Amino acid sequence: MAGERQDQREGFSREAMTHLDHLYRVAFHLVKKKDEAEDLVQETYARALGSYEQFTLGTNMKAWLTRILYNHFFDDYHRRRRWVSVEDRAERGEEELDYWGKVAAENPGPESDVLHMELNVKITDALKKIP
Repeated sequence: MAGERQDQREGFSREAMTHLDHLYRVAFHLVKKKDEAEDLVQETYARALGSYEQFTLGTNMKAWLTRILYNHFFDDYHRRRRWVSVEDRAERGEEELDYWGKVAAENPGPESDVLHMELNVKITDALKKIP
Protein backbone atom coordinates (compact mmCIF):
# COMPACT_ATOMS: atom_id res chain seq x y z
CA MET A 1 0.00 0.00 0.00
CA ALA A 2 2.76 2.46 0.96
CA GLY A 3 4.76 1.51 -2.14
CA GLU A 4 1.71 2.03 -4.34
CA ARG A 5 1.10 5.44 -2.81
CA GLN A 6 4.76 6.38 -3.35
CA ASP A 7 4.49 5.27 -7.00
CA GLN A 8 1.36 7.41 -7.44
CA ARG A 9 3.10 10.42 -5.95
CA GLU A 10 6.15 9.95 -8.18
CA GLY A 11 3.93 9.57 -11.25
CA PHE A 12 2.07 12.70 -10.24
CA SER A 13 5.36 14.58 -9.80
CA ARG A 14 6.66 13.47 -13.20
CA GLU A 15 3.49 14.55 -14.98
CA ALA A 16 3.38 17.86 -13.09
CA MET A 17 6.93 18.69 -14.16
CA THR A 18 5.93 18.46 -17.83
CA HIS A 19 3.94 21.68 -17.30
CA LEU A 20 6.83 23.68 -15.83
CA ASP A 21 7.37 25.89 -18.89
CA HIS A 22 3.68 26.74 -19.17
CA LEU A 23 3.43 27.66 -15.49
CA TYR A 24 6.55 29.81 -15.68
CA ARG A 25 5.16 31.72 -18.69
CA VAL A 26 1.86 32.34 -16.87
CA ALA A 27 3.66 33.40 -13.69
CA PHE A 28 5.99 35.75 -15.56
CA HIS A 29 2.99 37.29 -17.34
CA LEU A 30 1.40 37.99 -13.94
CA VAL A 31 4.39 39.30 -11.97
CA LYS A 32 6.75 40.60 -14.72
CA LYS A 33 9.87 39.69 -12.71
CA LYS A 34 11.99 36.56 -13.17
CA ASP A 35 12.61 35.90 -9.45
CA GLU A 36 8.99 36.44 -8.46
CA ALA A 37 7.81 34.21 -11.31
CA GLU A 38 10.16 31.44 -10.18
CA ASP A 39 8.92 31.80 -6.58
CA LEU A 40 5.32 31.66 -7.76
CA VAL A 41 5.95 28.46 -9.75
CA GLN A 42 7.82 26.89 -6.84
CA GLU A 43 4.97 27.69 -4.47
CA THR A 44 2.50 26.26 -7.01
CA TYR A 45 4.37 22.96 -7.12
CA ALA A 46 4.68 22.84 -3.34
CA ARG A 47 0.94 23.34 -2.96
CA ALA A 48 0.17 20.82 -5.69
CA LEU A 49 2.39 18.16 -4.11
CA GLY A 50 0.86 18.86 -0.74
CA SER A 51 -2.61 18.16 -2.07
CA TYR A 52 -1.95 15.71 -4.90
CA GLU A 53 -4.59 13.34 -3.47
CA GLN A 54 -7.21 15.92 -4.49
CA PHE A 55 -6.22 15.65 -8.15
CA THR A 56 -8.41 13.27 -10.15
CA LEU A 57 -6.35 11.10 -12.47
CA GLY A 58 -7.33 11.46 -16.10
CA THR A 59 -8.36 15.11 -15.77
CA ASN A 60 -6.46 18.15 -17.03
CA MET A 61 -3.43 18.54 -14.76
CA LYS A 62 -2.22 21.62 -16.66
CA ALA A 63 -5.47 23.44 -15.87
CA TRP A 64 -5.39 22.24 -12.25
CA LEU A 65 -1.84 23.51 -11.73
CA THR A 66 -2.63 26.79 -13.48
CA ARG A 67 -5.62 27.31 -11.17
CA ILE A 68 -3.39 26.75 -8.13
CA LEU A 69 -0.93 29.32 -9.50
CA TYR A 70 -3.67 31.90 -10.14
CA ASN A 71 -5.24 31.35 -6.70
CA HIS A 72 -1.90 31.79 -4.95
CA PHE A 73 -1.07 34.90 -6.97
CA PHE A 74 -4.39 36.59 -6.26
CA ASP A 75 -4.40 35.58 -2.57
CA ASP A 76 -0.92 37.05 -2.19
CA TYR A 77 -1.91 40.17 -4.14
CA HIS A 78 -4.91 40.79 -1.88
CA ARG A 79 -2.84 40.14 1.25
CA ARG A 80 -0.27 42.74 0.15
CA ARG A 81 -3.00 45.27 -0.68
CA ARG A 82 -4.17 45.21 2.93
CA TRP A 83 -1.05 47.02 4.14
CA VAL A 84 -1.49 50.72 3.47
CA SER A 85 0.84 53.46 4.64
CA VAL A 86 -0.49 55.92 7.24
CA GLU A 87 1.09 58.74 5.24
CA ASP A 88 -0.89 57.75 2.13
CA ARG A 89 -4.13 58.06 4.06
CA ALA A 90 -3.18 61.38 5.64
CA GLU A 91 -2.27 62.90 2.27
CA ARG A 92 -5.70 62.05 0.92
CA GLY A 93 -7.36 63.77 3.88
CA GLU A 94 -9.11 60.74 5.36
CA GLU A 95 -10.00 60.90 9.00
CA GLU A 96 -7.63 59.10 11.35
CA LEU A 97 -10.36 57.35 13.35
CA ASP A 98 -11.95 55.97 10.21
CA TYR A 99 -8.57 54.74 9.01
CA TRP A 100 -7.69 52.86 12.21
CA GLY A 101 -11.11 51.24 12.31
CA LYS A 102 -10.65 49.90 8.79
CA VAL A 103 -7.09 48.72 9.42
CA ALA A 104 -8.17 46.68 12.43
CA ALA A 105 -10.96 45.05 10.44
CA GLU A 106 -8.85 44.32 7.35
CA ASN A 107 -5.60 43.14 8.97
CA PRO A 108 -5.26 39.40 9.45
CA GLY A 109 -3.24 39.83 12.65
CA PRO A 110 -0.33 37.91 14.19
CA GLU A 111 -2.21 34.59 14.15
CA SER A 112 -2.07 34.62 10.37
CA ASP A 113 1.69 35.28 10.43
CA VAL A 114 2.26 32.30 12.74
CA LEU A 115 0.15 30.06 10.52
CA HIS A 116 2.06 31.22 7.42
CA MET A 117 5.39 30.49 9.13
CA GLU A 118 4.22 26.99 10.07
CA LEU A 119 3.02 26.39 6.52
CA ASN A 120 6.37 27.59 5.14
CA VAL A 121 8.19 25.09 7.36
CA LYS A 122 5.95 22.26 6.16
CA ILE A 123 6.41 23.28 2.53
CA THR A 124 10.18 23.50 2.95
CA ASP A 125 10.25 20.03 4.50
CA ALA A 126 8.11 18.65 1.67
CA LEU A 127 10.34 20.26 -0.97
CA LYS A 128 13.44 18.75 0.62
CA LYS A 129 11.89 15.28 0.23
CA ILE A 130 11.36 15.73 -3.52
CA PRO A 131 13.97 13.76 -5.47
